[in-house]
Amino acid sequence: MLEAYWQVQLHQTKKDYFEEEQIGNIHAPNIGTFELFLIIKYMSEKEIKNMFEQCGIDTIPLEENCSDFIKIVLGNLRREKGLRCNRELWNCLMVVSYMDIDCGLAEDLVDCISERLNWLVCREHIVNDVNSFCLTLGKRA
Repeated sequence: MLEAYWQVQLHQTKKDYFEEEQIGNIHAPNIGTFELFLIIKYMSEKEIKNMFEQCGIDTIPLEENCSDFIKIVLGNLRREKGLRCNRELWNCLMVVSYMDIDCGLAEDLVDCISERLNWLVCREHIVNDVNSFCLTLGKRA
């Protein structure tokens, strides 16, 4: 009987707690470096594009250090030869097309694109990603 009493008390305590507390999703006002990492590493290009289009976002609200983070990521991806990190490079390009960037980062990105451009990559990405990136840069200039 004592055990049944404690179970009822425990249930009532949990019920009171959840009725008093506000429960819901918490949304950060800006995207940070961890979120950028997850987007670049684990999402597909199509998912990234759909996410920003569904939210109606032209420019991603970012924390202050995100441009530096993108420069580091881009530098690491440029050093990686072969196709091992090719998807992450193009995901990075897709994300940057929704960012306010400085001229130095834009120049690094264009250099990186020209280093990676060959016919197979060109055929796969030139129409969508590079075009989107160039149009976005043109709008911001």
